Amino acid sequence: MTAETIPTYTFAALMERTRSTIEAIDGLTLTDRNGGFVVDIATRSCHAAIALQGAQVLQWQPANQSHDVLWLSPMTRFGGGTAIRGGVPICWPWFGPHAVAGKPQHGYARNALWSLTAARRIDDDVVLTFELPSGCAGVEHLGGTARLSFHVTIGAALDMSLETSNTGPSPLVITQALHTYVRVGDVARISIAGLDGATYRDNTDGGRTKMQQGPMTLQRETVALFDEASAVQVLADPILDRRIKIARTGGRSTVIWNPGAAVVNMADIPPPCQTEFVCVESGNIGSSAVTLAPGATAHIGQRLTLDRA
Repeated sequence: MTAETIPTYTFAALMERTRSTIEAIDGLTLTDRNGGFVVDIATRSCHAAIALQGAQVLQWQPANQSHDVLWLSPMTRFGGGTAIRGGVPICWPWFGPHAVAGKPQHGYARNALWSLTAARRIDDDVVLTFELPSGCAGVEHLGGTARLSFHVTIGAALDMSLETSNTGPSPLVITQALHTYVRVGDVARISIAGLDGATYRDNTDGGRTKMQQGPMTLQRETVALFDEASAVQVLADPILDRRIKIARTGGRSTVIWNPGAAVVNMADIPPPCQTEFVCVESGNIGSSAVTLAPGATAHIGQRLTLDRA
């Protein structure tokens, strides 16, 4: 990443602040990797990595796991303002396409450079706080009256929390999601429990409303938008011999996505990579959009834990 690839008003100050934040914390290093700056984390409990672009968690591999829990495209770069495919992109201040043509899919946060403002160790956990600079496009889209921070605790579990504060005099309406790409052995062999009886919009079938019956399986392209769903899903993966519990906090929505055959239109998901992941996303979308009163703060969170299958 170079200063020319991101807004010049942020680069020098944010990099200096990030370096000074991590330099005294054992197990943290800042590296220039694959086109962008990445915070690498190495502790007894896990290996992990977070890109400064998007404050995007790229890797989380607990010490007892032979495979990363997150999937990351082999074609992606970690800087330059192009969305990173994989890990945990932050969708904010809207989820999906915007009603106005030309605005970026899933909002501005995932393409912006964030600042690492706090870091500490608690035993084998690393606790990080990132902030979206006040002058970036996502904040300006909301009239400059939003403050966005992202808190990550990484160890044997992965905890993430996105907080939006309304600092202005008028209400703000947002949709948002933590767009988590979970690595799997074979997407056609997994099952996802916790959505039985919930209704969703099927975007592969014209947005028709359907009801999930039993555990969800994926045999084809899947875009299932649950505006409201239970807070906990459990992904069973017989190939990688593990169960991943995905617990949502502060939000009402879950999205399940895999491109299936549609991957032919996605240069950064070269076949057969579409079989290696499923997105289990937590947030507030559709009818669960959040209206923030002046002075109010809202958060969405997601906690990932693992068990043997």
